[in-house]
Amino acid sequence: MKVSSSLRIVLLGSLGVETALVFYAWRTGALILPVAGSVLIPILILFQTGIGWMLNGFRMSPEKVPLMRKGFWLLAVVGIACYGWIDGTPRGAFRRLVTHPIPPSVTDIHWNGMALLNGRFLITFRASPEDVFQILHRRGFSQDTNSWFYGYPNEAQDAVSRGQDVNRVLSMQCRSLKVPFEPLNEPEVFKQKDRNWESSQGLYLITDRERRKVYVILWWG
Repeated sequence: MKVSSSLRIVLLGSLGVETALVFYAWRTGALILPVAGSVLIPILILFQTGIGWMLNGFRMSPEKVPLMRKGFWLLAVVGIACYGWIDGTPRGAFRRLVTHPIPPSVTDIHWNGMALLNGRFLITFRASPEDVFQILHRRGFSQDTNSWFYGYPNEAQDAVSRGQDVNRVLSMQCRSLKVPFEPLNEPEVFKQKDRNWESSQGLYLITDRERRKVYVILWWG
């Protein structure tokens, strides 16, 4: 069965977009993202159809219209792939998971994670105490003294034991996601004040007493 040139462009363009979405998901850990193709691709097909009508209205030569349609799909594929590459870098992950713009003192960023219906992302970095304070304030973090990071805290537990519990949990999280781990000196746990405050899921920030070494964990599901 012979396939028309227009249909061939749509099929190949749709395949390219879906491939780019899979690449974006692989780079960022957002594994559910390829499902967005079921919405994005029909929208792009409508745009391509509108572009074809507009070009025909301007009496463009029939030979050039398919080239413009191919260019439209190529632009969509390259755009998605480029955004996926940028968002998958350590600085891109920081912008997505922590804050944007990135404070000037932030260095030594490492991250990993993945998400489908549930997920977990972990990012670690160094920053000045002033910038860490700004992140805490900007993202609405409050100190969580009863966090699951402390195991089962009680009044008899001293600061050293609580710190050891936090470092033990952080070490396991980093090991499972293959993120470099460095023990924190007198760690403190903060959690974003939102509807997940009473549950174990949510956005956590764990930092040392000097507010220089930071771990951020996003956990849900």
